[in-house]
Amino acid sequence: MGWTPKDKVHELYIASDIYVIPSLWHEAFSITTLEAMAAGLFIVASDRGGIVEILERYPRKIIIKDVSAIRLAAVLKNIVMRWDNLRLERKFCSHVISFDWYRITSKVEKLYKVVVNVS
Repeated sequence: MGWTPKDKVHELYIASDIYVIPSLWHEAFSITTLEAMAAGLFIVASDRGGIVEILERYPRKIIIKDVSAIRLAAVLKNIVMRWDNLRLERKFCSHVISFDWYRITSKVEKLYKVVVNVS
């Protein structure tokens, strides 16, 4: 698909139903996973690093332990076969709000103030 301009990325989420992040390495944090959650997409992810934590309370997900092309294809086929039921579950996840930039920057600012006062 190639590179997508930042101001057009939201259009991809709106047009999508499933988001796949089959990371082979440990991801510290995944902004794109948060964006997919905010869009209410069904998420298929590997159990690497922070991705699992981000998705912990997100209901529309499948976590894959052993990522391979065959395993991923089987999981996606299963999702497509059950799509009529899964599609009805699409809803906003309030857990995403906890990752709002205003909340995050406020927490970081408070932490910096604590660290500066302690030093």
